[in-house]
Amino acid sequence: RLSRRLGLRLGYLLALGFAALCVTGMGAPEAPLAFAFVYLLTYVGLGLAEPMHYELLNDAVGPTARATLISAESLAAQGGALVSNLGVGILAAEHGAASTWAVAGALLTLTALAVAAPLLRAKPRVRW
Repeated sequence: RLSRRLGLRLGYLLALGFAALCVTGMGAPEAPLAFAFVYLLTYVGLGLAEPMHYELLNDAVGPTARATLISAESLAAQGGALVSNLGVGILAAEHGAASTWAVAGALLTLTALAVAAPLLRAKPRVRW
């Protein structure tokens, strides 16, 4: 597992960075097969990051707030998906698909950078 070799926090950030790089690159391929390959790589990165994300989330809150935080995160994700689905068509129509993927990758990169410093500064919780 990635989190065992590199540590949970660093592994999460690297997986998120890899996914962001792949998302940014999804606008580059001209051929459908090349796009499918980059698409699969994107989901490998996201698939590596997601379990570490939930582990970090569960470690960050106590059991009394865990369900509330997970629900709030789910609601925020759905809200973000709604806004991005509404905006992506406009952005792609104006600037093309490659630019749209570049913006999506840049936003994921900014998110990873925003959580990197506090995540790496935080002390791991001891599990019982």
